[in-house]
Amino acid sequence: MALQTDFLVAVNQIAAERGIEVDDILESIKQAILAGFRRDYQEEEDEGSRLNVEIDSDDGSIAVYADKKVVEKVTDAATQISLKEAQELEPKLRVGDHVEVDITPEGDFGRVAAQSAKQVILQKLREAEKNAQIQRFINRVGEIETGIVQRMD
Repeated sequence: MALQTDFLVAVNQIAAERGIEVDDILESIKQAILAGFRRDYQEEEDEGSRLNVEIDSDDGSIAVYADKKVVEKVTDAATQISLKEAQELEPKLRVGDHVEVDITPEGDFGRVAAQSAKQVILQKLREAEKNAQIQRFINRVGEIETGIVQRMD
C-alpha cells in the first residue's frame, strides 16, 4: 500500500511506534469522527438515522454518510430524503428505498467536536496499546522474569 498523504504517514508512524495495527488506529479515528460529527450535528443523531464514516486508504480523504429513507414528503430531514432528491443521486430509487447520502461538512467540525474526537482517539490508542502489550506477554504467563521498573503510570 503506497502512502501518499501526511495523514496516512502519521497513522503508520503511530502504529509502528506504539505497536498497534493500522486498522485499529483507522477504526479509532472513524469512531472519533463520528463522535465529533454527532456533537456538532445533533439532528443527524436521531434513532432512525445511521451514520457511516469512510476513510480512503489511498488518499486519506474522509467522508460521512447518513442512511436516509426515500419518501414523497419529507417530515424529518435527518432521516428522510424526498423522491426527487433521491432520484438525482440514483435514478432507480423508489419510495421506501434507502440511500446513503454524503453529509460530510464543508469545513471542520468545530473546536468542541475536535476536542471530543481527540479524546476518543487518545482513549482508543491507549486501549489498543494496552491490548498489544497483553498479547505480547500472554504466552509467558507462569514464567519468572526479572526487570527494572523505569516508569509507573
